[in-house]
Amino acid sequence: TGSTNETLFSITSPSYPTASNSANSYPDEGHAIFEVSSSGHVKIQGLTVGIGPGSYDNPNPTFGGLDNTAFGYRVFNATQSGFGNSSGFGYRTLENMSSGYDNNAFGQFALSALTTGQKNAAFGNSVLNISTGDLRNSGFGHNALRYVNGGDDNTAIGYYAGVGSSGGTSTAISTGNNNTLIGVSTTGVKTADNQIAIGYEVT
Repeated sequence: TGSTNETLFSITSPSYPTASNSANSYPDEGHAIFEVSSSGHVKIQGLTVGIGPGSYDNPNPTFGGLDNTAFGYRVFNATQSGFGNSSGFGYRTLENMSSGYDNNAFGQFALSALTTGQKNAAFGNSVLNISTGDLRNSGFGHNALRYVNGGDDNTAIGYYAGVGSSGGTSTAISTGNNNTLIGVSTTGVKTADNQIAIGYEVT
C-alpha cells in the first residue's frame, strides 16, 4: 500500500550514450512512456487515460457506476453511483453524470452537463452540451443540438445542425421534440415538435 496515486508499473524510454562533447540531447530519455497507478490511472507518453471518473484531477473518486468507459480529463467527474452502460471519450464529456444510463459522448464537452438523461448519443465537440435530463437525442457534428435542454427524440446531423448559422440560441432547437435536422446549420422552430429539415441552412 501507499499513496492513492502510487505508481504500480512503469516502462521508461532507453538512455542513449553520447560523447562528452556531443551537441546532441535526448530530452525524453529515461522518462516513463507507460505508467499504471494504484488509483487506476494510465499514462502513455505523459497523457493520462482515465479509467473511471475524474480521470485526471480526481485520484480517489467514490465511484460505483457499472459498465462505463471513460477516456479523458474529468470524464464522469461527478463520482455518483447510479449510472451505467455509458462511454465518454474526450475532455469533460459526461462530466456531471449522476443517474443516467446508456449515454455515449465523443468529443470535447459532449454531453458535459448531462445528469439524469438516458440513451443519448453525442459525436463532436459541444454536441448536446447543456442537456441535463433529456432522452434519446442524437447529435453528429460540431455543436449539433448544442442548446437542447428539455427536448427529447431529436436527431441532428451536420456542423451546427439544430443550432443555425448564427451559432447562438436565437435559432437553436431548445425544448422541441421528435425533430430531424440534416445539413450544415440546418434548424427549425426552436420549441416546435415533429419538424423535418434537410439541406444547407434550412430553417
